Amino acid sequence: MKLKICEIFESIQGEGPRVGEPSLFVRLSGCNLKCPHCDTKYSWKEGKYYHLDELIEIINQSSLRSVVITGGEPLIQSIALKELCLKLLKLGFSISIETNGTVATREAFDIIKLIETVVVSPKIEPFGHYGKNEWNSVIKILEKFANKVCLKFAVDANNVCKLEDILCLRLAGFLDRVPIYIQPDSAGCKSLEEYLRVARLLWSRVVDLSRRLTLKGYSCAIRFVPQQHRILFWDVERGI
Repeated sequence: MKLKICEIFESIQGEGPRVGEPSLFVRLSGCNLKCPHCDTKYSWKEGKYYHLDELIEIINQSSLRSVVITGGEPLIQSIALKELCLKLLKLGFSISIETNGTVATREAFDIIKLIETVVVSPKIEPFGHYGKNEWNSVIKILEKFANKVCLKFAVDANNVCKLEDILCLRLAGFLDRVPIYIQPDSAGCKSLEEYLRVARLLWSRVVDLSRRLTLKGYSCAIRFVPQQHRILFWDVERGI
């Protein structure tokens, strides 16, 4: 059994609930969305097939025991990925997975059941677009796994209103059950200084968003987390 892998590297987890944790990243190849603002477009096609035992040998060479499965969209390779996760768990690794939430198959659910931390990252315009089917998949995942899932949104200061609409109209039933991480998008920024300006502006609008949601009666945990790996390694294109 094989998995198509784009890259394997050690870095800091810069996003989501395990931010700041030194981790080994396994980036799978291929994506079912191909969003225009993706910061890892090279992962859509690039990659090499590895036998699972070969992958385990490579992963075991790292001293880090926290493994992040990411992409692309890792759940499109669910059958082989499940076997990899089972092997890693037996070896004592801690596993988290990053997914766009649009793969809600039985095989994908089998993987999510195994994983400690699942970060679902829906895309909102202009970074990507979710239709009815994509949102139905996200909601199915949240309904079954709200106890281990968090939501992560890449946002700029101009689409906070779109995020508010999504939270209130599509995800209202989960706002008091699922942590929400908002991060300033870095894809359109040409320098670290520009990214920090975007982050500061977005921060003030996230504070306003949190107040509005509270006034509407929602009890939700919103966390603002700039991408630490981008701040630390701005001039590095891959392997961060």
